[in-house]
Amino acid sequence: MNSETAWPEVLVRMVDGPGREISLRGTIRSRNGRHQPGNFGGWTTMGDQARPQFTGNFSRARETVHHVWRIGPKVRVEDSDGHPVLISDGSRSWSFTSGDLPVEGPASAVRFEGNGTYLLDWRSATEFTNAGYSEPVGSVEHATFLGRPAWTFELAPAHLEPHTLRLVVDTETGIVLQHRYEAVDAVDEWTEFAVGEPLDDALFEWTGPALSAEEEAARERTAHEDERARRRHWFRTHVTDQPLTTTVQVDLGVQWVHTYNDDTGAFEASIGGDHFIGGSLARRRRSSEPWNLRWGGAVHRWSTVDFDWQISLHDFNLSPDRLQQLQTQLHPGEPATDYTGG
Repeated sequence: MNSETAWPEVLVRMVDGPGREISLRGTIRSRNGRHQPGNFGGWTTMGDQARPQFTGNFSRARETVHHVWRIGPKVRVEDSDGHPVLISDGSRSWSFTSGDLPVEGPASAVRFEGNGTYLLDWRSATEFTNAGYSEPVGSVEHATFLGRPAWTFELAPAHLEPHTLRLVVDTETGIVLQHRYEAVDAVDEWTEFAVGEPLDDALFEWTGPALSAEEEAARERTAHEDERARRRHWFRTHVTDQPLTTTVQVDLGVQWVHTYNDDTGAFEASIGGDHFIGGSLARRRRSSEPWNLRWGGAVHRWSTVDFDWQISLHDFNLSPDRLQQLQTQLHPGEPATDYTGG
């Protein structure tokens, strides 16, 4: 690696760039040469977090093209047909990927992900300092890409990554112009790249109707329930409309005896095993005194000649027949009678 293009210099430019207010315009192509599964997006939120709005539509096509504009936090992404995928004016954002109307959210919800559109953003230092592609292989070379001065280099694969990654980085902006796995013919790249052009504010505005995130979530729930009902109706029509029930043998072996008394024979234990079913079982010497163990759920109590018994299972309906089977196993030959305690 020569002194002109030391890796730290390249890394700083990729992370910091020349300043976030520089304008970018162009076209990004994403190609999965071997058509391997990819471009799948998933997300979770916690608390009051806004649901993310992605710059890509996560198309599973072998090749996708997106037209992009950006200046600072203002972003516009269109698909190859010129239909908006995402628009953000820097304060609000509109995602056009989930239906007939865009979903409005805060600009902070924008995520540069999907179909190579992460190339529209600068990189995070953690990408190159964690266990990922962190070490260059060989030197950083000078190159020309789309008529612009660039750096190109390979990064060694991480322990979980099988292939070397080659990047081409614009020297002026630090934007990655090409992200390529040569071994599998997979590449995300700019095919047109313009810097510093004046961009009309109207590009980053949406004045048409839009749904709130709450309205979109409600629509999704309704659509899910409608689809669930449709599929259940098909089953009732083509298979059976009768309730489906069966007897399941459940392991209720003792897992832990919390307390026991050699003199009285009293105990309290946790029971359960397979099928994620568990509960509690206890007995004491027969008594008229109150006996509240503060168990949750339905509690079944009964008595025998010498003992009072209690059992409770979590999220499981213990029918009279099943209870009788357990009683026969717990005190064979000794019938259960109504609970006589307080």
